[in-house]
Amino acid sequence: MDQNTTVEFGEWLPDDDRNIRPGTPTMWLAGSPVPLDSAKNMVFTGSAWRLYKPLAAATGTLATTPEDAVTIDDAGTLETYVAGSNGHLYQIKAGVVTDVSKAGDYTTNQSWSFTQFGDCLIATNGTDNVQDWNVGTSSAFADLAGSPPKGRCVGVVRDFIVLGYTSGYSYPDGSTGSNLRVHWSAIANPTNWPTPDTTAAWAAQSGSQDCYAEYGDVMFIAEGEEVGMIFQQRGIVRMQYVGGNTVFEFYTFERNRGLLARAAAVQGGKTVYFLAADGFYSTDGSSVLPIGFGRVNRWFFANCADTSAVRASIDTNAQCVYWSFPSVAGQPNDHVIVYNFAEDKWSYAVDTTICLFKSLQSGNQIGAHIPQAFNTSNVLGTFSGAQADGEIQTKAFVLQPGVRALVTSAKVLADDAAQVAIAATVSDDDAQVFSSFVTRNTRTRKSCLRANGTAHALDVKFGQNTSYAQGVELEYTFRGAA
Repeated sequence: MDQNTTVEFGEWLPDDDRNIRPGTPTMWLAGSPVPLDSAKNMVFTGSAWRLYKPLAAATGTLATTPEDAVTIDDAGTLETYVAGSNGHLYQIKAGVVTDVSKAGDYTTNQSWSFTQFGDCLIATNGTDNVQDWNVGTSSAFADLAGSPPKGRCVGVVRDFIVLGYTSGYSYPDGSTGSNLRVHWSAIANPTNWPTPDTTAAWAAQSGSQDCYAEYGDVMFIAEGEEVGMIFQQRGIVRMQYVGGNTVFEFYTFERNRGLLARAAAVQGGKTVYFLAADGFYSTDGSSVLPIGFGRVNRWFFANCADTSAVRASIDTNAQCVYWSFPSVAGQPNDHVIVYNFAEDKWSYAVDTTICLFKSLQSGNQIGAHIPQAFNTSNVLGTFSGAQADGEIQTKAFVLQPGVRALVTSAKVLADDAAQVAIAATVSDDDAQVFSSFVTRNTRTRKSCLRANGTAHALDVKFGQNTSYAQGVELEYTFRGAA
């Protein structure tokens, strides 16, 4: 007798080995969503799987490869500032690219870090003098006044500019800086940098602090009104404002993991999403939550050819974090792994991007953040392109333990045409071989299949107009004991 059931698309869990553990109970469908072996060019958002929108060229072509970028709001007009690999800083405004480097340009091609404090946009790379751009009045970057140290990263905590991994400064201990040091400006004054531990510094609440050496270099500074976070390579420090001569208290609340690559962290509100040496995590400055363990960490490290090239961004509209990475060493980042933090779901896409960064949203959602990047022609783009090859492959599932089932048709629960392939196995050691893809019948909207076994798996390709996909309705008959 013909029967039917719905296979609901579950989470993408490439690290979940339930489909290779002996026996069928762990694979029994029983009305539960089926984990996915692949969710290529898909994103889970709004309680359904949807097509990932790839990078699409928008406006502003650089004459060089971009290294880092930031977008600011200048009286309602968005402006993007880009550090190029040729030692220049550029402004992209209304599609027009302008070289806004200081006279003499810059001496390094390494990564830059940006932050904004009021009308002051600050850029730093750890080698050149810290740069300052006055929003609304500057026509070129200039050295930040006050002779601050050089720093590889920068952020705003409370009302202070904080530089990390400092150099090029005369400290009271006789050093010129340290890879472990953070140094903050006078309160509410980014152009005042008195010598730490002096009367002038105490009066201005300026100072410096060295983090513990066993946790490695200072990599990233997460911003906050009362509390900031300093990410080292193997630890995370909470930087909390207390005022007085102490100014900030420092507490290493995470001693097992830190930030693996300088651009592999992104902040959304008070939460930072980051890649550590053992996988993906999030933290609010009090606890560190594993978001990739047993789900995508193993897949990521198997597919990422250079972890130092990983870059992170965030889409606050879709509630998703993007990490771009290269599958081939020495080549551009050609994959993106996506985490929906509101619905706790992962997916991935094949998409080549250069210099993925966190950008402001234009139009009516100007306060929101979106991911932006450059394409291989160095054109600034947004993730708004048309996707034509979204694909979901389920893990193996069992319709009834110990019983063979012959699947005869599939109806994809999506709002555009899809193609379906199916695989059937009898025992755990059988090779999983998928059939050819079958299009749907225009009248019944079903795809005719034939797959006899105790366990089945589906592979579904979606049309480019798909706005949601939820699962597959199957028709089958039981064919006796396995």
